[in-house]
Amino acid sequence: LQKKELFEDPEFQCKDYSVFGNKEPNMNISWKRPKEIHENPVFSKDGFSRFDVKQGSLGNCWVVASTAILTIHKDLFNRVVPSGQSFEDGKYAGIFHFVMWKDNRWVDVVVDDRLPVDEDGDLVFMTSNTKEEFWSSLLEKAYAKLHGSYTALEGGSGIESMAVYTGGLTEQIMLDKPPKNLFKLMEKAFERSSLLTCSNIVRTQLAIESFQYALGGIERDKLIRATSYQVMATDGQERQLIRLRNPWGSEEWKGAWSDG
Repeated sequence: LQKKELFEDPEFQCKDYSVFGNKEPNMNISWKRPKEIHENPVFSKDGFSRFDVKQGSLGNCWVVASTAILTIHKDLFNRVVPSGQSFEDGKYAGIFHFVMWKDNRWVDVVVDDRLPVDEDGDLVFMTSNTKEEFWSSLLEKAYAKLHGSYTALEGGSGIESMAVYTGGLTEQIMLDKPPKNLFKLMEKAFERSSLLTCSNIVRTQLAIESFQYALGGIERDKLIRATSYQVMATDGQERQLIRLRNPWGSEEWKGAWSDG
């Protein structure tokens, strides 16, 4: 601020390797600051919610789902996304920071606000449903920096991102042979304010590639393969139901047991 210069992160530069890592680039990327994308950018608008998180062109639904869950738990969210960050004059210097758990300690991850855009000038990766809001895009950039590149986030696990955001212990339950008290375990987890996510796993490389490059992973009335979901609630009444939210979601289920 004193130098009246915008921060440029020397540790995570605007280069192809920050996006693609060691992979061959498959698209033309340029970098823009939010003020070059929208005339009135804001860090957050009307607070933070799970609807601020929208997956981009990266296969990192596990990060997106965990980020959506994080917004529901305000104490955890405020630790990961420190308050007071802004694009307002007098506060803005092109620098933002986030706090994540790595190597058994909390790490302050500092990034500049230059974000990858495509040839049309649109954000390539995580965005908000509110076009002028950028906290989720910047958080994803910090997560990518922590892992070395954006593409390093492809194909991970929700238990990993949960640990990064909470510093807590994680547990994975495979549902091909679920425990008989599965719903009771989930209800107890919700009572303790635990964070839950789920995914439908593709187990072969061929299936993964088919999913990534086609729409073959989508099945009618089923979960999308290789996608993580945010677990919203359980209902242990006459029928055992779980409400899920897909990070790709743009519509709401209107079938049986929907709310309208």
